[in-house]
Parts: sequence; structure tokens; C-alpha cells
Amino acid sequence: HQIAGGMIVVLTVSAFALAIYLLPTYLLVFLPFASLPIALSALLLSRRAVYITTVLTIAALFGAQFAAIQLPSPPLGLNLPAPDVALSINLAVLALFFLALIVAPLRGELARLFEQMRGRETAQAQAEQGQRAAESARDDALDLLTHQQRNLQMVAEHVGDGMIAVSATGQITRANPIARSLWNEIANGELIGQRYDQLRATLTGPTAAAQYVEIVVLPTDSAERGDGYTHILLDRRDRARLARLRG
Repeated sequence: HQIAGGMIVVLTVSAFALAIYLLPTYLLVFLPFASLPIALSALLLSRRAVYITTVLTIAALFGAQFAAIQLPSPPLGLNLPAPDVALSINLAVLALFFLALIVAPLRGELARLFEQMRGRETAQAQAEQGQRAAESARDDALDLLTHQQRNLQMVAEHVGDGMIAVSATGQITRANPIARSLWNEIANGELIGQRYDQLRATLTGPTAAAQYVEIVVLPTDSAERGDGYTHILLDRRDRARLARLRG
């Protein structure tokens, strides 16, 4: 595209210079057409090319005049009328018409670019608004989750049964006071850090102290394991003692 546009501009400047060289008496008539290569460079090339084309057009104008003085052009054998005001006006109108045809797409292109910019700004504003809404929703969800975890921790601390959390590796990572007291009473040791298999074997074993201790597994996603309680230790020993007393 750049090469083709440059070739068109160079061809237009060359045609302008050749017309002035062959018809030097029509210099003022052809002068309005000097704006055509500049407009073409603005349409087809970059902003820097506009200045280069302007300098090239001025150089071609003076070069064609100098060449016509130093080396007169050969006779063309054309019966052309002498340049007058009417011919100059008509050719100037034609040059302006060509200029309008060249510049009109520039206005449409600029309008399209401005419309794209406005669309991008609107989309960016909507994206920023959506991001702020998502961040606000995330903060609200985190606050709600923290509140729920705090309430769950408070319930676990005051519930009458033991509650433990088992990690994905099968190790106990959390336990409420009831669970720790139950383990200390039966196994006489620290519950945190013990293996779940060892806890199950100890609490559900055949010993009299461990009888009537039931382990309930809570439905927990594997991704949430370690963050919340996963098992409940139901101590049924007091109920068993009352049943024996009634008996």
C-alpha cells in the first residue's frame, strides 16, 4: 500500500512538472493542480509524506520552469488557445473538484476513527465499571465468608460434640475443645497432628472407654478440606451410662 501510494504521488508530480515544461505559458492555469499530489499523499501515505510531497512539488515546479528556460520544449503541433481568465477559472474548478474527491474519503475515515475511539472509550468505561462491581461483589463475598467462618468457629467451640478437621493427607489439623478433651480422656495426648486412622481406631476400639463414640463424616469438597471441620465425634457414653443405671 505504501509503495503503490508513493508511485501514484510521484506519477502525479511528474505529470504536473511535464505539463509545465511542455506548456510553460499555461503555468498559472496548471498551478491549482499542484495541490493534488499533496492531497493524495495525505490520503494514501503518512503525515510525514505530506511535507515531503510539498517540497517535491515545489521543486518540480521550479525545475520545470528552469528546464523550459534552458531547454525549450519541442513543438507539440497542438492548436491550443491562449490562456485566459475563463480557461484558468475552468481548470481551477476542475482542480478543486479533484481535490474534493481526494479529501472527501479523509473526512469519512476521520469520522470512522473518532467513532471507533468513542466505542473503545465506552467499552473501557463499561469494563472498568464491571471490574469495580466484581471487586465489590468479591469483597462482599469475602466479608460474608469471614462472618460465616467466625460463626461456625463460635458454634464449634460451644457445641456439645467434638469436631475435627482432617487434611487431604489424613492428618488432623483442627479440633474444638470437646474433641480435644475426649481424645485426652481416652488416649491421653494431644489431638492436633494425629493421624485420622489412628484416631478412628482408638475411639471406636473395643475398650470400655472408647465404646459408644461415633464418628460422623461431614460432606466436604476436596478443595475445602483443611479449611473447615470434616468430622463430628458423637460421645454417647453418658447416654450408655444412663441406660445402664435405668437397667
